[in-house]
Amino acid sequence: MFGLKRSVQIKEKFQISAKNIGKLRYVIAFGVPVLITLLVMAINNIMPFGSKSMFIWDQFLQHKDYYGYLWDVFHGNTSIDYSTAKSLGGQIFGIIGFYCSSPLNILLIFFKKAQIPQFLVFMTVLRIGLCGVTSHIFLKKRYDLNLWGALILSTSYALMEYCVYYCRNIMWLDGVIFLPLVALGVWALVNKKRWKLLWISVSLSIVCNWYTGYMVCLMAILLFAYELIVRYGVHWIANKGEALKRILQFIMVMLLGVITSAVVLMPSLSGLVSGKATGYRVGISGIIHFDFLHFLSGFEVTAAGNGQDAPIIFCGTLICVAVVCFFICKSILWKEKICAAILLALLIMSFMFQDIELIWTAYVRSTSYYFRFAFVFGFSMIFIAGRVVYCAQNGELKKRTPIIAVVITAVIVGLLAACGELGASKALIFVYVIAFLIGLALLIFRVYWKSRFIKPIIVIFLMAFAFLETGYNEHLSFQEYSIETDTFSEYTNDIEQLLEVLDEDADGAFYRFEKNNSYLVQMDREVATGESLLYGYNSIENYSSAYDIKVDEFLKNVGYSDIPGKDLFVCETYWNSPSLLMDSLLSVRYIQFEDEIYGYTEFGQDEFYGQKVLRNSYALPLGYFVNDAMTESVDFGTNPYENQELFLSAMLGENADVYKSIEPEYEGTVDGMETYTLSVQADGPVYVFLDGTNLHSNYYEQNCAFYVNGEVVQDCCTRFLTNSMYVGDYNAGDEIVISIEHKSDTTGQHTVYAASLDKNVFESAIATLQEGGDTDLNCEGNVISGTIDADESGLVYLSISNEKYWSAYIDGQEVEIENLAGDFMGLVVDEGTHEIYMEYKSPGLRTGLAISIVGVIIFVCVAFFEKKRKRENNASRRFF
Repeated sequence: MFGLKRSVQIKEKFQISAKNIGKLRYVIAFGVPVLITLLVMAINNIMPFGSKSMFIWDQFLQHKDYYGYLWDVFHGNTSIDYSTAKSLGGQIFGIIGFYCSSPLNILLIFFKKAQIPQFLVFMTVLRIGLCGVTSHIFLKKRYDLNLWGALILSTSYALMEYCVYYCRNIMWLDGVIFLPLVALGVWALVNKKRWKLLWISVSLSIVCNWYTGYMVCLMAILLFAYELIVRYGVHWIANKGEALKRILQFIMVMLLGVITSAVVLMPSLSGLVSGKATGYRVGISGIIHFDFLHFLSGFEVTAAGNGQDAPIIFCGTLICVAVVCFFICKSILWKEKICAAILLALLIMSFMFQDIELIWTAYVRSTSYYFRFAFVFGFSMIFIAGRVVYCAQNGELKKRTPIIAVVITAVIVGLLAACGELGASKALIFVYVIAFLIGLALLIFRVYWKSRFIKPIIVIFLMAFAFLETGYNEHLSFQEYSIETDTFSEYTNDIEQLLEVLDEDADGAFYRFEKNNSYLVQMDREVATGESLLYGYNSIENYSSAYDIKVDEFLKNVGYSDIPGKDLFVCETYWNSPSLLMDSLLSVRYIQFEDEIYGYTEFGQDEFYGQKVLRNSYALPLGYFVNDAMTESVDFGTNPYENQELFLSAMLGENADVYKSIEPEYEGTVDGMETYTLSVQADGPVYVFLDGTNLHSNYYEQNCAFYVNGEVVQDCCTRFLTNSMYVGDYNAGDEIVISIEHKSDTTGQHTVYAASLDKNVFESAIATLQEGGDTDLNCEGNVISGTIDADESGLVYLSISNEKYWSAYIDGQEVEIENLAGDFMGLVVDEGTHEIYMEYKSPGLRTGLAISIVGVIIFVCVAFFEKKRKRENNASRRFF
């Protein structure tokens, strides 16, 4: 009796324990990959355990700027629609929608702007943990796996190479998080006739990041076909009615999921029409990235993580063994094996053939972080491995099957090694050999030694191996981080203090601030920056994938960035050197430069990072009066100084001979130093622009350096450093010796454009543009407002790029916005004082919001009537 009672007590305790584990298993699934990640961070001296940040590549170059802008949005400092901090002004939702639309980013409000590196570290750890949770939910609900089997798989998914390497593009991890939930929703629709999870997860995956959300939707189609065939198989004909019903339901749920996400999807895509979307090309290229054997090398823990020949597919050796088990396990039906083989084959071909890869990336070719869809392959491996663990858990996997799978895997590894496809060190190979022998011995003992201890020992060994291997893979990725956190915080505090001084000096007037010394330059990266978005000041310089092509074209034509008439780089605009005429016309009131020069003077501000902050005495306001000739487009040529004259001439309505062209006299090339003599034609600043496209085929290289009278001015003929260069202030008759050092292996002569700015003509032109009346306009976010006091009826030019989504009101009456010089906005005003109000509305945002509301209403109505119908059916059954 006592024994029976004791047995019941033990059973009750076990049931309570199992119930508690059921509640805690998702906490464990979150905690294990997080703890491994924190340990790896501590080893690599990453905050909070050390001084390093996770700034690297795009997160370092771009993403920090976007999160800084988002910080300002959350704090009411700017608009989500539009910003003049983006070059000549531009829509901003394309950036928000692509980079930081995830609701998780609301946590940014708990950080200071100077703590953006800490925020990005926190979000990386959080997202990795969430990947573990959602994949664990899938494995539990789809296969009913126990804690330990599911934990090995979910941790492998959370720490697969895509997550730990491509977390540098942190927004892509949202797709990794939601894919398991979408897959579970597909399974529930096919097998349980439940549609809500699929609808919700599809909607959220697109809202959080439409780019990976698109990939998730493509994968959902493949998974639906898999689940449908597995469900109905050869009984398709007998169940065609039910199967067709599931197909229609799937199509409707997916479409409604997309509709519900329209509030983010529509403005995001609209914002990219003039940027990324302009690069969409549909066609057959026939390009093959690599063969199947090289693809398999991607499963190695030390495989490369970012390259066109680097399939980013590592998800753990145990997962590979489990997939082999899947195909040799006799208890798994052939229809499942065929479906899995087709699924894997399609995904593998997506890595090998560029034309299939482009389907996953919406026909946008990647120039870095290749195979951005690779997380769907990692999930497919976990998906298949979960079926094997289910078989093992339920006694459907023969004890000898894992042994065979391990041997097959070892043979494949040996084949890869023999073909030179593996790059592991001898020490690492030794570790793997030891692990292989121990694992094989345990599996053999399990066959011949019947003991209740062998199974727990195997589970412990598998968990230890999986966690150590994925942790080591994460370490290989995280050891590349090297940028210190404090440098960003210090720079942020310094520039915010400087901007306060500029704001005070400007006294509320609109201004642009340009400099060639940014945080990135301080970190030895000579690239364009978007830190004007980060710190909230207006600047010509901008670096973003969500660019505006016509702004890029204009700034190229007038010599700021890239070469007039040539196609080079469209993602960036930059300011590397003073250009007094264009700086004045575009409201550049402050610059950072080595010393005072003509037109730019000190105003009491201390040096900023070794350079002086100067005020442009000739900078024009946001709006000023111009001639009606500006309503005509300007036909630009290949000479940036002639193009500037054409632009000024349109403003004045007459020919403006503001530049005196200088014909360079070629002196020869000695030891790679190409030399010219310039004879100055007028008193004033001299500028030089170099076109080396006839010499250089690769502008990613450091091709040349530019010298004036033996002193280096800047590198040139390379990306981010192709611009008009200020040579110095000279008098008519002076001679200047300029030299071009060929750093790359090139011979021949550059096309050299040189000109001196005639001070008298320039000052007269600026004085003319200051006539016509007074303007007091400013731009705050997506609103331009202020007053215009016109001496007579005339045309007011705004130094902001024109977009059709602006609306303008003068004294409360809506008026038409004039398109000036093909790129800028203008207003026709009558004589007198007028109140001006202009507003920009993101294209697609309000329409998308309305569509999303309709989607939510449909969801609520369908859910309500479905619940009502079930309640009525249950009542009817109880009645009878």
